[in-house]
Amino acid sequence: MQRIIVVAGVIAALTYLFTDSQPCQSQPPKGDQAYTVRIVRVGETYQAIRFKNKTGESWIADGLKWVKLMDAAPPPAGDYDVLLVATDRDFSAMRYDRVSGTSWLLRGGSKWAKMEEPE
Repeated sequence: MQRIIVVAGVIAALTYLFTDSQPCQSQPPKGDQAYTVRIVRVGETYQAIRFKNKTGESWIADGLKWVKLMDAAPPPAGDYDVLLVATDRDFSAMRYDRVSGTSWLLRGGSKWAKMEEPE
């Protein structure tokens, strides 16, 4: 009986960790790593974003090529990461600077929109 409960708990935890609605796991780059790629499953396909850790410059996968994501103004130098969250048919992305907390949401799949800072 105890083994069944333990196995059920492990299955529940794994289901929670690996469902499509969970954000991709974000871990800081190691050493002098210049680029990071984040990928998430969306329905029967995927979305991937590659970005430069120090500048925030980023690209989205389009078949076998990377397409530059646009910014209204280049982001300042920092320590960037990107989070991806998927649903059955779409995804959302957020880029943020780990140092300042400044954040951007991906709009229309091709342009970053800077979020307003709290007062």
